[in-house]
Amino acid sequence: MKRDKGLDLVRCIACLFIIVFHFSIEEIGGHTFRTTLPTSNIDLGHIGVALFFILSGASLYVSMEKYKDSSRGKKIATYIYKRFKGIFPAFWSAYLLIFLFTFIMKGGFDSTIPKESIWMSLVGMDGLLLYLGPNFYMTGEWYIGAMIIVYLYYPFLKMLIDKLPKLSLIIIPVLYIVFMVVYDFDLMFYRHPLAQILWISFGIYFAKYVILCKGLGSKLRWILFGVSVAVFVVFSLVPIEQFYFHATIINAMGIAMFFILYNLAFVMKNKAVDKVVTTISVYSYPIFLVHHAIIYALRDGFTDFTFNRAEYITCFVLYLVLIVPCAMVVKWIAKKFVEIIEMIPKRAC
Repeated sequence: MKRDKGLDLVRCIACLFIIVFHFSIEEIGGHTFRTTLPTSNIDLGHIGVALFFILSGASLYVSMEKYKDSSRGKKIATYIYKRFKGIFPAFWSAYLLIFLFTFIMKGGFDSTIPKESIWMSLVGMDGLLLYLGPNFYMTGEWYIGAMIIVYLYYPFLKMLIDKLPKLSLIIIPVLYIVFMVVYDFDLMFYRHPLAQILWISFGIYFAKYVILCKGLGSKLRWILFGVSVAVFVVFSLVPIEQFYFHATIINAMGIAMFFILYNLAFVMKNKAVDKVVTTISVYSYPIFLVHHAIIYALRDGFTDFTFNRAEYITCFVLYLVLIVPCAMVVKWIAKKFVEIIEMIPKRAC
């Protein structure tokens, strides 16, 4: 299937937002830098996460439509396998590399971590469940665990929207509001998999009525573009502190930014821009998996240093440079892993 330039641009920007945000919040050489918007309603991390969840909702819908005419059993098997292939080979590859690097640099394991918690890392849930106590988390953060759970409820959400598209516009927001009001978990609300339901749903609707059906005319598209810009700008300037309104605004700003970026895909008519954006998009998941480990290595390596501004910028450039080969290695190992898996049934025959 031909790549969707709009989704590639959104994925590229989301990836950049995440890696810049995470570098900014770690003190390296005595420096950090601000990545929140003027009112602090939202920061680059919030925006990046929002974009990735919306992307997942949209790209999953497009992917599942390709095999919608298959038998029920084949659809389920294909869905499970594609989600497995999309997450675990790269996750395990990155985890193994970071594990070996950490083992060498620190000279062993942390004996205080319960050995039985290793299952969380094997299934990608260690980052999400880190709030329960120490485990062997090393890469993927809370997002991987949340996304795995989203994958479990996604088919039901898709079915609801496909069968009751208009009624779902009421049902889903109501469920979200009820969940938000009764929420009483130790896990931060914004990290809970069900708290992502509005972003995932918007991605489904967007794929269903815009990407696949070309349902928006040029005039309506640019009207909505203007509305999205207005929403983002207004809520960037007006501080909101009340939790329920703040959570709603984060959802609205994430959706607005997605729509803005998707409609800026015309910038990719330039071949150089297209090449850069597409490459970052293709490597976005491996980049996401390795970037925090590189930040930690730099932070620990420069613990006793106090940088001036030029040195701090140099460190940031070094961080970006190191991400490239690390992401390439992870993607290569993951590819070989998948090739081995897909070779097994062929040899069995």
